[in-house]
Amino acid sequence: MKKILFLFTMLLILSCNRAPGPQSPFKSGDIVYFKIDTTKALIKFELGQFDETNFIYRVDYKNAKNEVVSKFALSSELFKK
Repeated sequence: MKKILFLFTMLLILSCNRAPGPQSPFKSGDIVYFKIDTTKALIKFELGQFDETNFIYRVDYKNAKNEVVSKFALSSELFKK
């Protein structure tokens, strides 16, 4: 019985020591800018974590013809003023 209690305690301690993953830098509805040309964009929704440091978003922006364009963008391609 002591061995089972010890294993359960160790499992509990080890599961509590995990650090939380990275947090998303932007939320749905945020106004952001593309790093490449500072085009203003609106984040429609977050699709989740792409890799260890980047999150992927669906963004809308207006192109040179004043048409609304939707595309996927990584958090490394975007910034907030």
